Amino acid sequence: MRYYRSAYAVLTLVFVLRPTVPGAETDSTREASFADRPPEIEAGFAYEAISKGHRDWSSMFLEASNVFLGRTMVYGWVRETERFSLRDQELLAGAYHQLSDYWIGMVEAQGSTTHHVLPKWSLLVEAQHAFRQTWGVSAGLRHTAYNTVTVTRGHAAVEHYWGSFRAAYTFSPSLLKGGETIITQRIQLNYYYGTRNTLGMIYSHGREIENTGVSGVLAFNTHSIVLIGRYWFSHHWAVSHELGASVNEGLYTRQGGRLGLRYAF
Repeated sequence: MRYYRSAYAVLTLVFVLRPTVPGAETDSTREASFADRPPEIEAGFAYEAISKGHRDWSSMFLEASNVFLGRTMVYGWVRETERFSLRDQELLAGAYHQLSDYWIGMVEAQGSTTHHVLPKWSLLVEAQHAFRQTWGVSAGLRHTAYNTVTVTRGHAAVEHYWGSFRAAYTFSPSLLKGGETIITQRIQLNYYYGTRNTLGMIYSHGREIENTGVSGVLAFNTHSIVLIGRYWFSHHWAVSHELGASVNEGLYTRQGGRLGLRYAF
């Protein structure tokens, strides 16, 4: 019952409390302008097969987004996740605000009332700056609290657009409680076609933090690749999809995907 109340809260925040002045919305990739975007909602599921005898992972989600007065995009999701035979519910809410023609500020908070595997809570702040519509940089800081440890993670990214393509590089150091520092790097390439369609690939390499349930929060070497996309098959309806694999050295390998059905109002 608590899960459905959280879902109702997300929809109320994004749709019922929106202003009477029509706005627009930018998707979670943050590449598009706020202008000329309708409110959107998406529901879907994810599934990952885990090696070495571990139970497979699964999740269901409901997310929504809307723009207030053309300058502030509000988004949120509610998600139920099962990992290592442990089930968690999670609620996330965030907002982007266009500070000027070249600057965007962002804040995001998420929390879990169960937090068996997911963090108890997490807070992210970020700033983005654009250069002549073809280059952009961003930097942010996230603080995450698990049951037994806290992690502070920073990131700095640079991105470039040309023609129908976008390339981005992200450098992300994390500081664990106790002083250990780990680093992750990510490269992303996107291709845009049609009016709103996109295909992309993300490659990550470095050391990551993951809550393994019984064994607690661990840092391990990882390599992962993910193929992502969104295809609008009508003016209002789209399919979002992900397919990927991750090798967590010394622990397990994850292989799976995510599928969502999106509606634009």
